[in-house]
Amino acid sequence: MKILILITLFYISIQSNFMHANNEMDEPILYIYADKLPRLIFNGGLHEYIYSNIQWPGNFHGEGVVLISFIVKKDGKITNIKVERSLCPFCDEEVLSVFNSMPDWEPGEVNYSKVDIKLYMPIEFKIKN
Repeated sequence: MKILILITLFYISIQSNFMHANNEMDEPILYIYADKLPRLIFNGGLHEYIYSNIQWPGNFHGEGVVLISFIVKKDGKITNIKVERSLCPFCDEEVLSVFNSMPDWEPGEVNYSKVDIKLYMPIEFKIKN
């Protein structure tokens, strides 16, 4: 009887470890390269959307670039929006505001499957002459 209980406990332990290993493999994979890159669904494209929605911060009197990163999910939503290189707090806040209000994207693909993709984008603040 004790042997049967030990065998059963051993079997349950192995199954538990196997299921835990499978759960780790089910975690999403984040791509920085894709066969088909994500694309903003907006008439005029990404550049038009950003520069028609961004407002020049009144407290900023210079030029430069805010580098932002974000993830385009399989469903086209953007998440994890983060300033990677700051220009000034006012510019950073404006860029984050524009990206947080952005419409859905057409997701990227790897091997004809939609995947989560991380993108980096420089947003330039430049005075026009």
